[in-house]
Order: sequence, then C-alpha cells, then structure tokens
Amino acid sequence: MVAWAERHCVLNEGQAGFRSGYSTADDVFVLQSLVQLRMAEPGQKLYCFYVDLRAAFDTIDWRALYWKMQAAGLSTKLVRAVEAVYSNQWAAVFRDGAVSEWFGLSSGLRQGCLLSPFLFDLFINDLWEAMGGGVLVGGAKIKVLAFADTLVLIAPDPVSLQLMITDLNAYSTRWSLSINLEKSKIMIFRNGGRRARAESWNLNGEPIEVVSKYKYLGVTLTPNLFYNEHFLERGQAVGVAVGKIWPMMLRTGIPIGDKWRVFDATAKAVVQYGAQVWGYKKNALLERPQLQFIRRLFTLPAHTPHYVLMLETNRPSMFLQMLPLQV
Repeated sequence: MVAWAERHCVLNEGQAGFRSGYSTADDVFVLQSLVQLRMAEPGQKLYCFYVDLRAAFDTIDWRALYWKMQAAGLSTKLVRAVEAVYSNQWAAVFRDGAVSEWFGLSSGLRQGCLLSPFLFDLFINDLWEAMGGGVLVGGAKIKVLAFADTLVLIAPDPVSLQLMITDLNAYSTRWSLSINLEKSKIMIFRNGGRRARAESWNLNGEPIEVVSKYKYLGVTLTPNLFYNEHFLERGQAVGVAVGKIWPMMLRTGIPIGDKWRVFDATAKAVVQYGAQVWGYKKNALLERPQLQFIRRLFTLPAHTPHYVLMLETNRPSMFLQMLPLQV
C-alpha cells in the first residue's frame, strides 16, 4: 500500500511524516524558506498556527478510515484486509492492580503496527482540500505542513489565519479529531516591531496563545528566525548528556582517542540536530559545548583562549563539522 501511494502520488506533498525520503528537517526548511521569502518584502509578516492533535492515533474512527481508503483509490480487497485486521478488537484497563471488564473497540490505530503510520497519513490526507488560505509560492499554494500529528497552518494575514483555524476545527469535529489547545500556539514571524492589538485568534471562542518561542519538530523557532534559543537549548542538552558519561571520562586507563569518540557519539548528534536547516550559521554558542568539554577533560582554566584549545587538541570546530550536512 505504501509503495502504491508513493507511485501514484496519493499523499499530499505537505505530508512528511513516516515517508521514505522525508524528514523533520524538510518541514523546518520549508517553513524557514517561507518566512525568509515573506520577510524579504518590507513590512510583511507570516502567521503560523502550530497545532498538536490530542491522541490522534488513538481516536481514528475505523469506519471513517475504511471510507477514506476507498475514496483514495485502494482496492476493495485491500480495504477488507485492513478491516479483517481491525475486526473484533477488545481491550481492558489495568489500574491499581485490577483489570476492568473487557470492552469492544471501534477506533484507534494499532500501536506498533507497521501499517499504522501510513493509515494515519491517508486518514488526514483530505485536510488540504478542506482548508482555505495558504501562501502562494511559485504558483503553488502552501497551506499546511504536516509531520504525523504535528501540523502548521500558514497564512499571509490575520484574517486568513482565523478562517483556516475555523476550517481546521470543522474538519477535526467531522472526523473525531481533537486539537490540544494547551500545546497549540500561534507565532507571528516579522522583522521587529510589536504585535498589533487586532492580531488575536480563537478556537471555538477559546483564545489561542501567541508565543515568541516554539519548539517545532525539535527545532526552537522565534519570530525573527534567529536560532540563538535553539543553540542554547542544544548546549544545555549536551551538558546533560556529557554529565552522564563523565564518570567514564575520569578513568585514566581509557585512551584519549576513545574519549573523543564517545564525546562525538554523545554530543554531536545533539548539537547538530536540524543542522541541515541552520548549519550555515556560524555562532559561538555552537562551539561552547566542545570548548567546555576540552577544558573539563584537561582541567584547564576558564580563561584559556579558544584557539589554543582547538590547536592543541587538533579538533575541528563544530561549524566545520556541520557544513557537510548542507550538501
């Protein structure tokens, strides 16, 4: 089914979750590019609504799923095969050492099943048809970026964003999906200035919080698209990771080369997350974790010049190590 969907371009290009050749970096890159294009025009803003769907996999209605599978063009044979997998499903709740009575299920995708991610993508694939708004780029209108149950609605103005929120709410109600308003936030990308008084939005009458920082698919974004907040958070995460391996670093019998390999395996993946998008930016915050590790490893004073640390250890900067990710 997955091969069939990719071969016939069934899934919307705005979906990157659980698809071969797609990653979280793709969605972050697309959003960054849209923001940069918009902010290149004087006085322009880009309005985004980060949406978290509450327990999305657990609330997929089976009858609606079968209908959507047929509407997408899957054969009756395949639809019935999926029906057979989901038929006669029972569950019980274990709590406080006791098990409840068994009850029948009529919704929810099977956890751990290899088919579930594709079925979820297929289930929400008609969202783009239900949505208005969007930003026009090169003749293509980009409305929503989706990675599994994490969505971003993109609008060129406040009114369009509110209309898109209304469309999303209607879609969610129709298909028994729930928007987690506690984790769903709005961000206004702009070149400085304050937020206008009229720039406010609501979902079913409930106000939606407008934030100045949001972690989208693991990358912390801000309205001016600077990544300092992300770099700071990555550095803190490296500090925690290094702290867990530090007892091993204190052992004198371990060669220094092995210690570097452990550091690279532990820290580089943390620091470089999302570098496909922002890796071209040279920032001192990116170098801090490695410099701190060198000082700590060799018990060097805090005022030791950075260039001395790098030259004496023959270590490349984090910036140079991330450049290949841009290719």
